[in-house]
Amino acid sequence: MAEPKPIRHAGHVEDAVEAFLRLWEETELARVERDEGLAPRSLPTARSWNAGQVFDWQAADHLPGVYVVGGKLAPVERRRGGLTGTQEITVMVVCEGQAHADSARQAKRLLTAYKTALIEHPNLGGVASDVRWNGDTHDNLKKQARRATAAQAAFTIHIPLGPYVIGPAEPPVNPYDDPPGEVLVTETVLAVEPTEAA
Repeated sequence: MAEPKPIRHAGHVEDAVEAFLRLWEETELARVERDEGLAPRSLPTARSWNAGQVFDWQAADHLPGVYVVGGKLAPVERRRGGLTGTQEITVMVVCEGQAHADSARQAKRLLTAYKTALIEHPNLGGVASDVRWNGDTHDNLKKQARRATAAQAAFTIHIPLGPYVIGPAEPPVNPYDDPPGEVLVTETVLAVEPTEAA
């Protein structure tokens, strides 16, 4: 298995999750249809995809919409040759139906498909080392839209943050030149010299 590529900021994870969900969308929707005895292709694919803190769920022609929002990005530990961290990600599905109950049921079904794709593929196609599902919330648009509703799932994604290296002592004259070889930190030696008691 190929090593995951280093992550530099939360947007990388948002983009990776969106691309992965697009790839598996039809497969997982078909599974939900089979599990619930629905006709093939009766569940709609997303009409809009949105990564980051941008929301426009009032536009009916954009629904159902999928929103991938990154939360806290935090380092976890230094391992030999690299830093690892966690990225909090929320996947939200917004739907609109003839009645609130219709949109709520559809949002939950679509979220199940996307959630299953992430849970069953914890490396996100080589981007992550693990994906952990933290739970769902539902029907959280009741006060904002009469017939639109949302279902969302929260995840913690374990990712590589890049190599643990020693940077240069000063900036290069031309920052666009290829950088010199980095000094990779693989171990640290601590020298302790005994001293005589006074």
